[in-house]
Amino acid sequence: MSGKQPKQRLAPAKRLLGLLLLGLIIVVSMVGGFWASGGFAREEPGAMEGFAHQLLFVIVMAVFGAMVLAGGVLAYAIVYYTNGLTSDFTRPFFASFKPRLYFANVFVGLLFILGIALLIGAFATPILANLGLGSTLSFLLPLGCTLIIMQFVLMWLQIWSPLERRVIARRLSALGITPEQIESGIPIGISDPTQSSFRKMTLVEDDLGMLWIAPNLLIYRGDTDHFDIPRDRFIAMERKADAGSTSAYAGAVHIILRFFTPDGQERQVRLHTEGCPTLSRKARSLDELAGRLQDWVDQSGSVPAAEIEVLAMPPEGNQ
Repeated sequence: MSGKQPKQRLAPAKRLLGLLLLGLIIVVSMVGGFWASGGFAREEPGAMEGFAHQLLFVIVMAVFGAMVLAGGVLAYAIVYYTNGLTSDFTRPFFASFKPRLYFANVFVGLLFILGIALLIGAFATPILANLGLGSTLSFLLPLGCTLIIMQFVLMWLQIWSPLERRVIARRLSALGITPEQIESGIPIGISDPTQSSFRKMTLVEDDLGMLWIAPNLLIYRGDTDHFDIPRDRFIAMERKADAGSTSAYAGAVHIILRFFTPDGQERQVRLHTEGCPTLSRKARSLDELAGRLQDWVDQSGSVPAAEIEVLAMPPEGNQ
């Protein structure tokens, strides 16, 4: 067993470059749409003169923005309460769940962003128009600024974290794991650290499940994968940020477990904590999990036979 390993964070320059690149993509998209709409053309100010005209604009925009935002809330509720449009947890679900959640995130996120942008624009546009800006510029400027800011806000907020916990619990329950055992587990996703996450178009995780830390055994049960790591097969724990995961740009340093499989092959597994409401909380939860795992590495002990019998399911349990 190895001692404590240093955390390999993304270099500050790489984190800054990644955020700037994302911001540049968003800004270029906004500017492109602004230019295509003729927003840069000269326009005489005062196009929204008159209190009645401005009041009508505020009412129409606010109502439309509220409707779009309500549509986002409704779409979110539908996705959540249908478990990401998943009805059967008696068989593996994650492969089809990943693209559905990806498109749901795009669609719901767009409704949230657009609804908030329209609500802000409803009140900001008349103010900018009264300051002398043309009607097109006074309309598009608050929308564009809100869209850019909200992109970063929704990247930081993990709006699907309650759904992650929900589907993990449903799948493990279908596999015969009791509610008490699920309550004591740690929701995690796993991925292969030998494969680049940049190649993945949807979620970077390869599987979702739970981890249990027993005195002499680490236990993982997921949708399609499962493993046990007794102390005599544990090799090392490493900390290295996954550059292909957005959480790495919020300071998250992922955990990599190295261990021997029952047939003597070495395996590496990267851990992603799930169910965290924000990227910064995800980074802290990884540090907390790493602390618990380091304590497990530093301690010795034995697992009662009954505990192994309860938690360690046979291989056919995940088929």
